[in-house]
Amino acid sequence: MQISFSPRDARKVLVGIRSCVGIGSLVAPRKLGALFGIDVKNNEAAIYPLRLFGARELFMTAPFVLGASDEVTSLALQGGIAVDAADVLAASAAGTTGVMDKRSAVMAGAVALAAVGLGIYACMEE
Repeated sequence: MQISFSPRDARKVLVGIRSCVGIGSLVAPRKLGALFGIDVKNNEAAIYPLRLFGARELFMTAPFVLGASDEVTSLALQGGIAVDAADVLAASAAGTTGVMDKRSAVMAGAVALAAVGLGIYACMEE
């Protein structure tokens, strides 16, 4: 059995992940924070940046959901790669400085790195 995963599939996966994370961050920031290893219970102020994060994720999905032109969606993919690469660096810094526990930082960095890979692959569609 051969499994095929095209650049278009990568694009759909990215949009799906970003949509779920974005909606989750806005609607249930405490639960999403717990998934990311963020102690929202003892730091209620963390809800605010979590919701900002959700808005950012939804903004990056908007061109795809709204049926924007290929040029606009291509730019959105490229911008997403840059954002996800910055997230990899941020997770690394958070784990190294002790702002996040190592396990959470590795998980966050791995998810962001996977998104970078998906984004690069999704850009290969022509």
